[in-house]
Amino acid sequence: MNVPGVEPTNNLAERDMRKLVIWRKKSYGTRSERGKKFVERVTTIAQTFKKNGMNILGFIQDAVSCFYSKADPPMISEALGY
Repeated sequence: MNVPGVEPTNNLAERDMRKLVIWRKKSYGTRSERGKKFVERVTTIAQTFKKNGMNILGFIQDAVSCFYSKADPPMISEALGY
């Protein structure tokens, strides 16, 4: 189905994933399910924050700090103001 003004492919999503695919090929990916989940989550946060012009490192620092202090982790939706 063609819609006027809409590209027939999702090139933006493909471009967003390209860096991750190249990283995976160069580093041979991960060897465990835990590693795969970590990469999925961190790259999702990084892409979301990057698109919204937000501080990725600050959010991850807060999350790690909350983990070690046994506090509730920061929510992505709250950080984005949703």
